[in-house]
Amino acid sequence: SIDGVGETADTDPTQSAQIEAGKKVLVLCATGRVGKNVCLALKEAGFDVYGTSRSASAILVSMGVTSVLANYTVRTDLDRALAETGCKRMVCITDFFLAAGNSAQKEEAQGKDMFAAAKAAGVEHLIFISVIDADLFPKEVTHLVSKPILEKFLKEKAGVPFSILRPGCFFEDLNEPSNYPNPLVKGKLSYLSKCENGWPMTATYDIGRAAARQLLQPD
Repeated sequence: SIDGVGETADTDPTQSAQIEAGKKVLVLCATGRVGKNVCLALKEAGFDVYGTSRSASAILVSMGVTSVLANYTVRTDLDRALAETGCKRMVCITDFFLAAGNSAQKEEAQGKDMFAAAKAAGVEHLIFISVIDADLFPKEVTHLVSKPILEKFLKEKAGVPFSILRPGCFFEDLNEPSNYPNPLVKGKLSYLSKCENGWPMTATYDIGRAAARQLLQPD
């Protein structure tokens, strides 16, 4: 028994192991703005959450998330993280600005490495966080160029069961000094298109809630 909870005589150890493995989720880019809230929402939904970080993360530990030392942009690190954790569920977040250094080509390559690592590890459900209307933005919106490419690759070539989440702009952007900068302080908000019919916005925590629902009810 573990922590005072014993197995009954008719418990199937293999089935129990499968149930426990199904609760494990590896979140890439876990210490980023989106990643942290995705981890939080998954924890609250009852998952055993592992999050990649390039150094020991007190923030992840404080949320009850197991910090996995790994650079999620390096394929060998991804392979090791999946092998060490035994996770068969995975949430993929790409980062055009920092991890890819403002390069759509690098972001695309990093995303494809994530998918390849997932396939090699036998991941049973991968969630890719894209963006709303990813295929409708012009190429001049460079930080979104790779998203529809990765969606197409995931659907046609990746060879791993998947879901794609397409959130709108983040509510957190309204108070993000590095983005616009800080519209709440400036009192002025600028976006990439007109907002005549409203503009869909998403809290990053709700992205995690949506991911949890997809993992719990994949069909």
